[in-house]
Amino acid sequence: MLTKISLKGVASYSDSGVEIYNLNKVNIIYGTNGTGKTTISEFLENSTAKRYVNCKMEWGNTAEKPRILVYNRNFIKESLSQTDAIQGIFTIGENAGGKEEKKEKLKNENDKIYEKIERNTENLEEKIKNIQREFDYFKDLAWERLKEYRKDVGESLSPYRSSKADFSWKLISLYKEGTEVPKEDYEELLSRYKTLYSQDVVEYTLLPEIQINERIFSDRIYKKKIIGSEDVEIAKLIDALEISDWVKQGHSHLEKSDPKCPFCQQTVTDNLKDQLDEYFDDTYNRNIKDLEQKITEYENYVNTVKDGVKRIDENYNDLFERSALEKLKSEFDKLDAKNKQLLERKKSEPSIEVNLHDFNIIIQKVNEVIGSINKKIKQIIELKENIDEEKEKLSIKVWNLLANKLEDEYKHTAKQLEDNFKAANGILNNIESNEAKINTNKEAIKDIERDIISTSPSKEIINDLLKKFGFTGFKLDDSEKEGYYRLIREDGSVVEETLSEGEKTFITFLYFYARALGINQEQNSKKIIVIDDPISSLDSDVMFVVSQLIKELKYKIESNQNTEFVQMFILTHNLYFHKEITYKPSGDNTENQYYWILRKENNKSTIEAFENQNPIKNSYALLWEEMMRNKDSNLLPNILRRILEIYFRHFGGRNIDSVIEEFDSTDKIICDSLVKWAHDGSHHYQDELYMQHRASDNKMYLDVFKEIFNKTNHLEHYEMMLNETNSNEK
Repeated sequence: MLTKISLKGVASYSDSGVEIYNLNKVNIIYGTNGTGKTTISEFLENSTAKRYVNCKMEWGNTAEKPRILVYNRNFIKESLSQTDAIQGIFTIGENAGGKEEKKEKLKNENDKIYEKIERNTENLEEKIKNIQREFDYFKDLAWERLKEYRKDVGESLSPYRSSKADFSWKLISLYKEGTEVPKEDYEELLSRYKTLYSQDVVEYTLLPEIQINERIFSDRIYKKKIIGSEDVEIAKLIDALEISDWVKQGHSHLEKSDPKCPFCQQTVTDNLKDQLDEYFDDTYNRNIKDLEQKITEYENYVNTVKDGVKRIDENYNDLFERSALEKLKSEFDKLDAKNKQLLERKKSEPSIEVNLHDFNIIIQKVNEVIGSINKKIKQIIELKENIDEEKEKLSIKVWNLLANKLEDEYKHTAKQLEDNFKAANGILNNIESNEAKINTNKEAIKDIERDIISTSPSKEIINDLLKKFGFTGFKLDDSEKEGYYRLIREDGSVVEETLSEGEKTFITFLYFYARALGINQEQNSKKIIVIDDPISSLDSDVMFVVSQLIKELKYKIESNQNTEFVQMFILTHNLYFHKEITYKPSGDNTENQYYWILRKENNKSTIEAFENQNPIKNSYALLWEEMMRNKDSNLLPNILRRILEIYFRHFGGRNIDSVIEEFDSTDKIICDSLVKWAHDGSHHYQDELYMQHRASDNKMYLDVFKEIFNKTNHLEHYEMMLNETNSNEK
């Protein structure tokens, strides 16, 4: 429960401010218009608003702050909305006016968005036509110009090679503005393509290089003169004649022709034979044997080279340039032939020196060929081991090659398409964004309509309340538009006019009352009720219903009958309404009801507290007291006329002429005099008329006076005023 309200620096409340403290369960604040009542109700309604930064509320011990429900002019405006399309049709509910306004705003926003979408759609269709026109031209060009490549490396172009459109889109997709497509070597790609897509795959093994023998051509044996021993007597002759090789030939044949010389056929003496054997001693023979060994090594070396070249020629002819190897082979054979002649002569004439032709440079070049072949073999092996990955790499390179073959046409078309696609995507994004906004707005409209429809239980409560209090002026009925209502009269006719201010006030107050009782989402929550001048433009019957409903809420709070209602604030400028709601029968407890009066002095609001003492005593109440004091006085008829005038003319706004016909004989005459004189008002000469009658006539006047209230359904007011007057007299 609130214990204190402080208002500072807002509206008519000065910087020093006003404090309303020691608040009770029911708090009734009276003040004329402009004294600051509405500021209080609006602060209680929305205390966090920026304008109330210097104002505050103080709460008593409470675990949960109650919800504050405020009935004021804002509630009337926000809770009832009339449709502009059909007069007399309205909706009620929390912030109904704002919801209806928001709903129309959302619909108008969607209409504008639809127009944007229509314009965007037209622009999008134009961009699509441009894209189709550019693409059709490029598609035919690319398909025709690149047909040989599609034939040669077709499998690397899958899955795009069989469709003209797919083939062309793939090419265009390679384009990126400001970058160049990498150049590719077609022959290399074709070789890789054949390797990767060959049906009969050759399994190659790496070739060993030919080992180069650097000493094979420079061995000392080729430079050495191989002759016999110089210690033999005949050696001098042989050396002088330089016939060592000739003598060796004869010596080798001597065994066959012995004892005759194989050349001259003369008999060879044993001494000569011995000298020849000594001349060609072990040293000579070792040198000859060494020579023969070196010649064999050379021949083996040559055979190794030839075998290597032959292996390349026979098994790897797809991996090298054949003409280059043939040239090396020819050069090698020539040098080998010359070396063999030299070696053959050295072999027959061991005493001569020979210089072999070095062909290791040729072998180095052969090894380079072998290295090139091995590199390709390694690539083939790698390709086979990662064939899917390598095919993908090849495909990328082939597409790059094709894009470069089209040159300017490719770049131009790709650039045009990219620009048009960017523009189309931008337009499409706008359309999608706007469609999303439309859908969001539609959902919001549905939510609003669901909120409007959800007030149906309030309609039933309102009609039950009208029936309970015998109000027959109208009731709420569903209109053809779901969630909207109309008023129907007692005879069933529809009120087709725009609602009057009084009807708006009455309907919204009934909705507020239904909501306070726990309709919709507020059910079972703690509540503080704030009611700010609810009787504007109300006639007497309606004011009676409103007053009774407020009194019911008061009673629930004061008596703790309903634990949902913890506190109540009533603010009014109307004395008669104040009198109605503050009336308490004799003996009723007043300790839970406090009073305040708001005043404005020098344009600043002030407040005075009266605790549980009602400060309002008006002339109307005084007339009732005068009536009780003058029951036997000749002034009684005039007092009764003045009471009827004030209550029915100024407070009730009710024409009571018809009530005269409900009386008979003398009572009818008395009623006629009271009613008609009351209509003339207190400012005419009749107000002071004095009528001669007996004291006993006063009882008849009092009986008719009471019956007038009874026949106009205001007997409760009569009894309230009578009881209060009697209480004051005591």
